[in-house]
Amino acid sequence: MQKVSHSTKMNPTVAVFASPRDQYNQWRICEFISALFASLGLFTQIADYEARYSPSRTHENCLERDIGQYHRWLCLLFTVVSLTFQVFRHHTKHLWEKFKASKGLSSAQNYRAKPSLFTAGFFLDVATLSIFPYPYVSGSFAHSERYMTELGWTETSVCYNVAEVLYVLMFARVYVLLRCVFVHYSLMDRHSRFACAQFDVKANTRFTIRSLIRTRPYMMLSLFLVPISLILAVLIRVFERPYQDCTGLDFEPYKNSLWLAAMTLTTINYADFYPSTHLGRVVAQVAGIFGLILISMMVFVMSRSFTLTWRQQKAFFDMARTRQAALVILGALQMNRERRRSGPFSPQTKAFRRALVRKSEAFRDKIAELKGLREEMRTEATDLVPQVQEMEARLEKTEQKVEELAALLSAFLERKTGNEDS
Repeated sequence: MQKVSHSTKMNPTVAVFASPRDQYNQWRICEFISALFASLGLFTQIADYEARYSPSRTHENCLERDIGQYHRWLCLLFTVVSLTFQVFRHHTKHLWEKFKASKGLSSAQNYRAKPSLFTAGFFLDVATLSIFPYPYVSGSFAHSERYMTELGWTETSVCYNVAEVLYVLMFARVYVLLRCVFVHYSLMDRHSRFACAQFDVKANTRFTIRSLIRTRPYMMLSLFLVPISLILAVLIRVFERPYQDCTGLDFEPYKNSLWLAAMTLTTINYADFYPSTHLGRVVAQVAGIFGLILISMMVFVMSRSFTLTWRQQKAFFDMARTRQAALVILGALQMNRERRRSGPFSPQTKAFRRALVRKSEAFRDKIAELKGLREEMRTEATDLVPQVQEMEARLEKTEQKVEELAALLSAFLERKTGNEDS
């Protein structure tokens, strides 16, 4: 019968999380459940905004439909559940990091335990999930704007509800959803974190994003482009919808806002839709910044797509060299045939001789060009040699550690088998 130590009896946390695998699995489960209920709360608020918006709404009033507080109470319930599992998530992650630090891995950044559970990331997650339109929240504010009429610029004000501003800020929950996606990816599992710790690399969301951009660029481009377009379209619609009676721009359909967000992200503007309010322009400026980032990412992806691999480069060099050499050989054969037919000083022979000289010079230039490209490739490969050697040295150390662990494990099994036989 297995004995339970006195410290385990006195500390129920150790008894519940008996191994780092249990702690890690608890952490990921809590992350998933918290993100799930956070997204459910966001969807309920989207439904609440669409159902509460009144057709009689203008820039001068903040009329709303009376649909009750059902959606907001439901959002509050989902948010409380999400916050609860978010606290459990930080708690289990803190225990896991402490366990790894106690096993002698505290020198690696990946397993450096936080001194306390209440870190900046903890308060940031709690604040992000705590922003939403609470039940019975009321109030409005007016924002001054200017719009063009036949008589010139006219001063007016746009009325917004406080609940609409909280609804806009609520989309910060997308950060929690994206983090959950990356945490459950294979680059952030226990094996990947252990491998990163061996090289003193912190396995976090930024490491996963950088790795995926290198390995799956098209997936990452779609993963950023689609959610950003959808969210920015919602934000633009919230700020421009009450003001459409002044500007004449129809932001009632969601597709028009999505069109404006897509055109702003791609830095294209047809001037058929544009933001008129100050808050809408702020969202458009944010969309422009994201568009520059996405375009630079697209350029990186396309440049990698047009870069030849090592085998393709060898095929290209061989193809270019043999093709130019074949043209020179063919020109020499044609000149020799014409020289035998019409003599060495005939105009046809001289023309073939001049063509052969041009082909020979082109062949010589092509060989020089290929040598230059090959030297560039060798220089790039030479720059990578120290990194490869460092990786090989670390791999040898890892193999030695694995062999030592295997020897210890075999010795332990032999002792255990001997004790059972005795």
